[in-house]
Formats: sequence, C-alpha cells, structure tokens
Amino acid sequence: MLLAIKIGKVLDRIGAKKLTSFGTIGMIISVSIPMFFPSYYALLFTQLGMGCSVICCLISMQKTIGNLDGNRDKLIALFVLMGSVGELIGPMQSSFIYELLGIKSAFGVSVAVLLFVICIVIMLPKSFWGKLEASKTVDVDSTFSLLKNRNLLKAMIISGLVLSSKDLFVAYFPVMGTNIGLRPSTIGIIISVCAASAVFIRLLQFPLVHRFGRGKVLTVTLLISAVSFTLIPLFSEIYVLLIISVLLGLGLGLGQPLSLVYAMNVSESKRHGAVIFTGTFFTRIIEEKGEEVDIKKVKQS
Repeated sequence: MLLAIKIGKVLDRIGAKKLTSFGTIGMIISVSIPMFFPSYYALLFTQLGMGCSVICCLISMQKTIGNLDGNRDKLIALFVLMGSVGELIGPMQSSFIYELLGIKSAFGVSVAVLLFVICIVIMLPKSFWGKLEASKTVDVDSTFSLLKNRNLLKAMIISGLVLSSKDLFVAYFPVMGTNIGLRPSTIGIIISVCAASAVFIRLLQFPLVHRFGRGKVLTVTLLISAVSFTLIPLFSEIYVLLIISVLLGLGLGLGQPLSLVYAMNVSESKRHGAVIFTGTFFTRIIEEKGEEVDIKKVKQS
C-alpha cells in the first residue's frame, strides 16, 4: 500500500494494459516460488510480490472500468461484485485443496488460474483499456501537508478504514481459527461466507444509494463492520462465527465500491491512477483550484 501512489503514477504513464500484464506476471512468479521452495522465507517473498502485483492489477482495472461509458455506480458495483465472487470461490477451493493435497497443489492451482488470466489480458484489444493520457507529477510532501486540514484528515481515515478492514479479516481470522482448533477447510468456508454476503449486498448497492444516499449507506455499513469485528474474538462456535461473518460481509461489501466511485467522481480521468487507494483526489482539487476543499460541495457533486 505504501507504493500505491508511485504505482498510480506508473499507471498514468504506461497505461492499464501494460500494468495489468506486469501485475499478473508478478503474481505468477510470486505463487510459483513456494511450489519449488516451500519455506517460511518463500512465503514472505510471496506476500511482498503479491502485494505489489495485486495493486498493479487492481488500480489498472478500476481505472478502466470507471472510465467506461454508462452509469459509474452500476459499472463499479458489477466490477466489485465479480471480485466478491472470486473471494467466495478462492478461500474455499484453496483451503480444501491444501487440506487434501498439500500446499504445493494449492499454489499450483493458483498458477493455472493466473496463466488463464494473462491470456485474457493479452487477447483484449488496446481500445478496451482506454486512451493513455499524460498526467502531472504529484508532490508527495504536499499531499501529507494537507492532512492539517481536519476535514481532509477525517476523509482519509474513513477511506483507510474501508480499504483495510476486509484485509484485516482475511489476514488474521485464519490465525484465530487455527488457535481455536478450526480445520483449514472450515476457516475457508467462514471467509467465503463473508464474501458471499458481500456479493448479496452489492447487488443492492444501486437502489440503496439511490434511496438513502451514499453517505448514510457508508455510515451504516461501517457501523455494522465495527460491531462484527468486536464480536469475532468473543466466540469460538462455528455457527456463531458464520453468522458474524455474514454480518461482516454485509458491512464491508459496500465500503469499497462506494468509496471508489466517490473518489473517481471528483477527479479527472487522466489522474485516476494516482487517485485510487490514496485519497489524493482531494490533493488534485486543492492544487488545481487553489482553494480549500468544501466537503459538502464535493459530496453533492
């Protein structure tokens, strides 16, 4: 995540197709290493490589989808919905393969899936990825100095909570599950249930936003997520954890698409690479307009 701003600048320079290709190749290398060298240090390398590679792919595809013709809320909702389907299938199938066949087989299946993905990326025409537009360089120091603005600081904190909460559950629940004696397949099912409820709530994203407004929906989902996180360490029964996982998925499911659409709505298309994941759309407005951000006006737009 510390490299997100830098990767965003690279995206704006070389285009979404190239960066997605680089990211996919990086993921293939990352999950291949533990197949041949199954050790703790190989897994550390996998985590570092996957972290950088996933960001490359994700911001490239988000920028591409966000700039397609049509209703942006619906496009982003469908895009994130497909991601949730992958999050539903991935932990479940990987945990069962790991439990039955071992770690090498689990990584081997991931390599096969990624090879299929790189074929799709290569086959898609350049026109699909949109026109490559040059962008100006962002002064990172000026970005951090803007945190003196209290409203901006609040917005950055909320954005960070939304983007990190899902990864918090995926990273640390397996540790807790192992400590209370859950099997790998059971842990995979509970994580997949969270993704399944996220799929369900994202189907309702557009009518919910239309009915109640983006701000109210985001506030309620954050509250549901907070309550769910509080309850997780208090229980060890599988069925209770499944129910909490459902609630957590409902809470986290709308956070990513809502915050992403919000960021892209208030920034120029040629700047979306640096905008995504960093909250620097506020920086763009201040630097280009020469004035403080009026949060109410931004929300209305």
